[in-house]
Amino acid sequence: MKNILKLIFKDEVQEIFDHFSALFDIKILFYSANGEIVKVGLNKPNCRFCNLVQNSLYGRQSCLDMDETRRQQARIKGQTICYQCHAGLDESITPIYNDNALVGFLGFGQFRTTDEISPKVLQDWREKYNNDELLHAFKEIPYYPVEKMNHIVGLVSILVKYIVSQRMITIMGDFLLHKLISYIEKNISKPVSLSEAAAFVKKSESTVSHLFKKKINMSFKQTVIEMKLDRADEYLRMHRNMKIADIAEKVGYEDPLYFSRLYRKSRKCSPRQFQKKIFSEKEIE
Repeated sequence: MKNILKLIFKDEVQEIFDHFSALFDIKILFYSANGEIVKVGLNKPNCRFCNLVQNSLYGRQSCLDMDETRRQQARIKGQTICYQCHAGLDESITPIYNDNALVGFLGFGQFRTTDEISPKVLQDWREKYNNDELLHAFKEIPYYPVEKMNHIVGLVSILVKYIVSQRMITIMGDFLLHKLISYIEKNISKPVSLSEAAAFVKKSESTVSHLFKKKINMSFKQTVIEMKLDRADEYLRMHRNMKIADIAEKVGYEDPLYFSRLYRKSRKCSPRQFQKKIFSEKEIE
């Protein structure tokens, strides 16, 4: 879905990010709901290790793909996700909601919980460059033992609750449409009817139908289908061996053949063809 809202931040949000980044020497940032970076604590750039990995070893796209995958996993679960990136650094992502509508994500990372660099990453570097520059850059990254990292995650959780409760992030734009889209997202695994959506926002079916045609240039029904297919794309990207029938069920279609026909009509290829293309491109990278 296209961005239909403008995010408004109080000055305190940037101050919180700046203090956090200065205290822990960790990069902290806010993503919009569609993945655009909006705020960064102290405008902190990527660490030297990340720059080497992105610019001289695996490419930047691998990092962007992982960030997008983890944001979507956090959105689907509705909670914080902690993980290690493909280069072995620790990261965390938290979905942020306003009146039950997703407005963005708070992420922080580029620190480590181990003294040992990933053997594969180091081997790949040495095979390509025959030096230890990447290892030295890894040692420069802030180190926190796991138990302390858990406290940092807990602190961020409290900060998120405080930011939300104090309404430090507000939204301008068509909030009714945003609320309807969030409703569809939360019920993506079920059939979503126009009547149910209209009842949720306490509006008439004609009002909701007109809103979608005017703002998105699609009918309510077609919007639901496209959002379900977008979610299916996420599963296809994240789970290489997941059955098409299981993906269809997760996006609210009991008949996998019907789901595949809808997918082919919209995407001009089958779900499995789309997945093969995605993973073949990753293997080339």
